[in-house]
Amino acid sequence: MPLAQAFADILQTALSTREAIQLVDSRPDVLHLFGNPTVALCRRAHRLYLKKIPYLYSPLGALLPWQADPHPALKSLLREATALVVYGETEKNVLAQRLRRRKSPPPIYQVQHPATAVRYTPADLAAQMEEIYRHAADAHEQKMRAEIRAAAEKITDDEPIRSFFSQLLYYKYQDRRDDIRPETLQQLHRAFMADNFDEDKVCELINEHKLKKIALQAQQQLADETGLTEGFMLNLK
Repeated sequence: MPLAQAFADILQTALSTREAIQLVDSRPDVLHLFGNPTVALCRRAHRLYLKKIPYLYSPLGALLPWQADPHPALKSLLREATALVVYGETEKNVLAQRLRRRKSPPPIYQVQHPATAVRYTPADLAAQMEEIYRHAADAHEQKMRAEIRAAAEKITDDEPIRSFFSQLLYYKYQDRRDDIRPETLQQLHRAFMADNFDEDKVCELINEHKLKKIALQAQQQLADETGLTEGFMLNLK
């Protein structure tokens, strides 16, 4: 599919000129997957989903009606995507049809192909995709924040303790992504230093909800990187 490969090549080259975008090999804010929904691609997408890393998927013509039947794992690939990106109306309709029974399907964005569209340049594509990537990253972050807030509320209705668990669970989320940010450590450091909650109750809830391992890891990392002293660490048994 020459047009499909050309689209991916044009996009990568154009994105490399955008100051707000860095093409990285590790710790991405979002990942963009392209092409045939092979077993390998579907497995990679599912690993990203399990690690809570948002991804976008562009089939690049692989799901048009006259193509061979895709791998059964395509269902999870589409369901678990943060967003879908196509450059053709037909493929957009095919995806919409496949997702018609989903309660909350991922959004489908249609862009143009610089090789076939009139007065639509690679720079136009890069600018449009930058906006799509930003929206996808923001939507994923809002979703994670909401899930973490709900999880903390299930642990306790005590506001100071709930606030502590919100920070700990956010640290756990970023640890799963292998991407713990400095600002997350600073916020968690302040949570450990707070003196407005019952430490014994916090320790009890940590053990009850099987968070001891991540709490001990967090304490050690805070001691190493932010200078958290032993006097502010929890006595986890």
